[in-house]
Amino acid sequence: MKHLLKAMVVCAIASFCVSAPAAEKASKNAKRGPPIDYSKALKFAIPEKYRTDFEAFIRARRALLVPLADPNCPFQTGGVCAIEVPVFLWKHPTESTLYCGAAFPELIKLPGSGPGSSEKTIVWSLKPVALNPGDPVPPANEITFYDDKIGVILLKNDSSQMHNGARGDGTHGMGQPDTTKFLYQNKHKVKTAEAVYLPVVVRTESNGKVSVCGTPDPRILND
Repeated sequence: MKHLLKAMVVCAIASFCVSAPAAEKASKNAKRGPPIDYSKALKFAIPEKYRTDFEAFIRARRALLVPLADPNCPFQTGGVCAIEVPVFLWKHPTESTLYCGAAFPELIKLPGSGPGSSEKTIVWSLKPVALNPGDPVPPANEITFYDDKIGVILLKNDSSQMHNGARGDGTHGMGQPDTTKFLYQNKHKVKTAEAVYLPVVVRTESNGKVSVCGTPDPRILND
């Protein structure tokens, strides 16, 4: 009788262990909507008149990556690498629309990396400028990094060297950070570790219209 009772308990436990995941799976399946028919998705062709604009956009985006004669970043007190980012407005030749753009160094190197190196802090600082003489300058209060966390998106982060991204430059303590600045810390422990990043610079006009300023995808290299 004891053996029979023990067998029943074992079977009950086994049944529960098998049925619980099955029930969970069934529950998840029940929450799913019907299959989506992507053959019925909204489709559109690119009109011929826009293709030249698209080609010009790709060339212009590449041009936002500015090569530096000396890509080594000079460290300030505390191991800070400060990068000034020019932000400008450009008027379309046949439209009244003003487009926003921001140029970044194609590559910066953080010299002296290695196991015994101290951590470095990279700070990007937005500076409104006129692209050409007579061009409009974006008002300083309209230009910010997008978010406290999503101001610079890491597309690549070798050896997890880049961490603790946030708006501000780290000098405001517990106060409101400067939204025209964004920082990332770099552990600086691994040589040749590369990061590729995508800055998200936003223009918020006085009428509430929000647009993303065009930016490239630059690199940072531990050297």
